[in-house]
Amino acid sequence: MANLDHFDANPYHFLPDEGKWAKISRLQRGYSPIRKYYLENHNRTTFLLQVAISSQIQLLSRVFKHIKYLFLQSVPVPEPISLKYSVNSQYLFGLFKWIPGNDAEYGISQYSPKIQYNLGIKAGKILSKIHTLPSLEKHNAEYGSEVNKIQQKIEEYSKCGSKFQYDLSVKNFLLKNLQLVENRPVVIRHGDHNIANLIITPSHDIAFIDFGQLCYGDPWDDFNRMVYSWRVSPVFANGQVHGYFNENIPDTFLPIMAIYTARGLLGALPWAKNHGDETIKRVRSLIQQVLKSYNYFQNVQPEWYKSPAEIKAQLE
Repeated sequence: MANLDHFDANPYHFLPDEGKWAKISRLQRGYSPIRKYYLENHNRTTFLLQVAISSQIQLLSRVFKHIKYLFLQSVPVPEPISLKYSVNSQYLFGLFKWIPGNDAEYGISQYSPKIQYNLGIKAGKILSKIHTLPSLEKHNAEYGSEVNKIQQKIEEYSKCGSKFQYDLSVKNFLLKNLQLVENRPVVIRHGDHNIANLIITPSHDIAFIDFGQLCYGDPWDDFNRMVYSWRVSPVFANGQVHGYFNENIPDTFLPIMAIYTARGLLGALPWAKNHGDETIKRVRSLIQQVLKSYNYFQNVQPEWYKSPAEIKAQLE
């Protein structure tokens, strides 16, 4: 039976067009079951290779289809090249052009606050474009029930042996505000939208990567991981919001972002338990940062958020 460790032991044996490739190295970051590799041919052209087996083959096929769709709509994502099985048909390979640039999470700090803000605006505008594209899949109303998703996370957390301080405040906040996420729109979502899944290109543009958790649901749910942005660059995080709404932020946005952020806290520890002690430790630290930013969910506006006028005054 095929397994990805078997592939890693001799990748050149399984790759399509064997003999074409000069270099392959595994990309270790992230938790996706689909493995990713940096690939280079003898002409030094660089690619991103995604490899799936068994149950993940359907996931990679779906991700490839959606990335191709986004690319054809001029969304800055890795250009899809091919989707092929290995020579023994045990592995599915998704091949994409490599996007040059810096990981935004680690590269953002080298820029001035004004450039950081402008990069955030670009990221927000791109996310808005993704959310306005026609869906490739049809889902019934129950699929988009954000209330059901929240109730499910509360139940999962209750059954989880790991707890965090002030969890009752989080649950009470969610239950008190469920009506705010009733009958929300259903759109294509990145599913894991955060600064770690953005690339700053050499031309100071933004590209989106890592669509392994692509899904359909409330577009504003793609803001539930903002902690990864504001902990390294509050102005970038504000730019994401301001760019998304073209500076016209609806009154309902901050409360709904708070709801999805709170729900994410309840889901974090049950998820982290499957990924080791270091991940649990990191997640607990993030939970505390988010709790403090929302004053333990006594507020719906986090400490890091500022209006467009406030940010512009700050950057002058």
